[in-house]
Amino acid sequence: MNKTTALLPKSTADRWDQTMYAFLAEKQRRSGSDRTVQGYSGMLRYILGTMGRTPDKISSLHGFD
Repeated sequence: MNKTTALLPKSTADRWDQTMYAFLAEKQRRSGSDRTVQGYSGMLRYILGTMGRTPDKISSLHGFD
């Protein structure tokens, strides 16, 4: 569980973890590359862990902050 989801109620955190896992599994399926999945995983965990917002409150514009 990442820093962001650790601050959420367990049921909410579980849903975010499941969503992130599904996203990464789809990246793996499409690319066939473990390196791609590792890269996305690291970026997502960093962004979600440092934004101070739940994932549903983050938009692409926050990447420019």
